[in-house]
Order: sequence, then structure tokens, then C-alpha cells
Amino acid sequence: MPVQYVPNMKTLHYSIIAVIVVIPATLFGVFIEKVGENQQQPYTGIAINGVKDNYTVTEPVVFSIAIEGYGTGCGDTKVIITKENDSQFKSPQWSSTVQCVAFAKSNYFKFNRLSENTTITQPGNYTFIASFDDAFTYRHTEAKKKFSVMPYILTGVTMFHNDGISENDCGKFYIIPENHTSLNTAPVLLMKSNSTACARLTFTIMSNYKDCNGTNCQRVSQLAPVLFIRNLHYEKNDGSFSITPGKDYTNSFNIITEPDSIDLENYPIGANFTATYVIKPLPNATGFYDQSIPRLVCEHYPLAVGYAADQINASDFSYIDPLNPPCVSSVSMLTKVEVSGMDYKEVTLRLAVLEQEK
Repeated sequence: MPVQYVPNMKTLHYSIIAVIVVIPATLFGVFIEKVGENQQQPYTGIAINGVKDNYTVTEPVVFSIAIEGYGTGCGDTKVIITKENDSQFKSPQWSSTVQCVAFAKSNYFKFNRLSENTTITQPGNYTFIASFDDAFTYRHTEAKKKFSVMPYILTGVTMFHNDGISENDCGKFYIIPENHTSLNTAPVLLMKSNSTACARLTFTIMSNYKDCNGTNCQRVSQLAPVLFIRNLHYEKNDGSFSITPGKDYTNSFNIITEPDSIDLENYPIGANFTATYVIKPLPNATGFYDQSIPRLVCEHYPLAVGYAADQINASDFSYIDPLNPPCVSSVSMLTKVEVSGMDYKEVTLRLAVLEQEK
């Protein structure tokens, strides 16, 4: 009698179960892998704005840093300047920190940081280095921009035209009172067209220039770049805002400086020195300016040329951020500001942080 094979039902049952289990597990693994491939990875990009290829000594170097990427956007932005073939060169150092709460979510971000200016008194080739250190991923990102600083070249053409103005044109100086009860109330300086005004700034030596870092810490300090006249650029982004240097209008004014430089070797710590600026608007200077004569605590006075006090409004000027003044370390500190030949009007300027919340 032939033997009939009877399959082991128990074994067959287990095989079917095994197939059912293995296939879903494999699909699950593929799904996880695809999710990982499509997930946005953190990255950071840095743009250096405003830095030109060439400057002359003491010419203002105005710059701003834009940070863009995907992540939390939390971390430190830093800027330094290096000089080619000069390891002894002491660079300025600027920094700005964006702080976030723990477990901050990743998003696309874009913001401007470190809107600053400096001057360089030594000819040579330099490199501008901006970096961002992510506080969560610890990723370090850098961007570089090379530029050159040239000495003045005289070609027989007069470099400065003072139209006969001098310190003798200054009237009686006075100190502008400050409103210490409101962060965004500032005196707006008022100049008449075709007038001559003056500013007398007193600085106090805070440290020895030999111990200082930065191009602002050279032995011979150039005083002309301290005063500039320009507007600001306010930009509102998702969840943040930025205020960067706008158009510079200093060339719309005839400005002389007395003296134009000082030798810091002659000034010990605690000593004072004074610089006087004689300012005459040119015919095209009528208008409103966000920054002009330096003001205490790293600020600058807003300026109106050719307008009466009752014509001045907050909307004539940019938004401001008084909690983050653009301070740069230096051997000296501005300790007194006096003006002549101009009036002022207190104006409550618009706060950038309040506009951001709208």
C-alpha cells in the first residue's frame, strides 16, 4: 500500500506567519529610510554686505552681515579683520548672539546682524571674516571677503574744499539735554539751509592703545570718520527684524575737523581730548537723516536740514532699536557732546520691536 505524504500543518502554519511578519517589517524599514532622505538638514549661509574691493586709509568701512539657513538660528555671529603678512595686526572684534529657549524648533530663518563701521589707517591687503556658530548643532560656518586699503595719492588736485569755513565760524556751544525717561525719545537736530553749525566732542582715554585690539586702536587716531551723515534701512522678517546702514549722505555736506587726528602716545589713561567739527550743508542737503553727530552711548543724533520744528514727525525717520546700540571697543569713549548753530526738537521715534509685533 503506497505511503501518502501528509504535510506537517504545524510547520506550514509557522511559515505563513513568518512571511506575514517579514514583509511588513521590510516595508517599514523602507519607509523610515525615505523619511530620513527627505528630512531637511540644517545649514547656514553667510552674506557679507557693503564691503568694497578698495578703500583709502581712514575711509569708513561700512558693513552688515546676513545669516540665512535652516535650523534654530540660535548662536553667535562674529566678525574679525586680518591683514596679509602681518601677524601682529590687531583686529576689531564684533559679535552678536541670538538666544533661544531649549528644544527650539527648526525652521527656515533669515536675519541681518552686526551693522557696523570701522576705519583702517594702515595700507595693505585685508580679509574680512564673518562666522556663525550654531548653539544647537555646534556647526561652524565662515564667509570671507578680501579688500585692499590704499594710501592717499596726491595728484595736484585739492582733496578737501572747505569754502572758507573754519572753527572761527562756531558760535556759542551748549549741551543738548537728554530725556532719560523714554528710550525712544531723542533730540532731532535742526539745521537751516545755507547755515554753518558745529559740534565739539570730548573723548576720555579709557585704556592704552598698545593693549587694545582693532584698527580703532592705532597710535594715531583719525577723527574725521567719527562723524558721518546717513540713513538706516529697516527690514521686517518672519519673527525678527534688522536695522542696517542705508545710504550715506556725508558728501552732501562740507565738513572740516579740527584737529583731524591725534597721537594717542601723548594722552595717558584718564586724559581728555576734544575734536571740533564744522558742518555746512550743500544745496542738495535738504532732508531728513537718521544718523549724524555722535551721541553718548554709541548713538547718533537724527538730523533735519531745511525744516522748521513744527514740520518734524517721527515718520520722517527710520525705526530704531535703542536696546542694541552698535558699540565698538576703542581706547577712548565719547563723554561730552556740545553743539552750536543748530536747534533741536524732541521726537518720540518708532520702536522696531513694537512694529515687529504687529
